[in-house]
Parts: sequence; structure tokens; C-alpha cells
Amino acid sequence: MSYAQLEISGSPAKSGIATGKLSVAAKQRMLANRGEPLFLARWDRAVFIHYEAEPESLQRCVPFQLDLRDGRAFVSIVAFTLLRMRPRMGGRVGEWLLKPIGTHGFLNVRT
Repeated sequence: MSYAQLEISGSPAKSGIATGKLSVAAKQRMLANRGEPLFLARWDRAVFIHYEAEPESLQRCVPFQLDLRDGRAFVSIVAFTLLRMRPRMGGRVGEWLLKPIGTHGFLNVRT
């Protein structure tokens, strides 16, 4: 397995070869769009928590139309650490320039 495959899918022992192949295919598809993505990074220690909420109650707190699934509304909380954020172009120099902000925590709440 190449370094790129390991970076995306974790170690082969943990993720399996099939997952590694899917991850590589997904990365190739993502990189096929010219100029996108602007940055690359790894997510570490990601936690996803989803709560179901009453659509009418939630809609009063959200300034845009809710995206419902089968008439049900959800609030998702995602916490993770972003590692090795770097520009897609620029190689090691680009990564070195972004090193001061290349690793940081995120807390994302969405409906």
C-alpha cells in the first residue's frame, strides 16, 4: 500500500484492503476537479453525535428551511481534530508554511 493510501484509510490491518481501495478511488475522484480541493488534511479523533428533534421546534431556531429525512429533523454535532492541513499545491514547503495553523480542533453543529 502506498503512503497516500495509508494517509486516507489508516493502516491496512485496521481498515482492510477493500476499504483502502475505496478510499483511493474517492481521493482520485475528489482530486479530479481542477483547483479543488484548495486544502488537504486528515481528521483525527472524530466523534459524530446525532439527535432527533421536533421539526417545528427546531425550525423556529434555524433561519433557513430544514433538510428533513422522512419528515424527521436531526441535529448533528461533530467534534474532530484537523491534522496536517496544507494547500493541495505546494508540497512540503506549503505544508511547512501552514504548520502554525495546520493542526486544530473543530466543533461543528448542523441541522
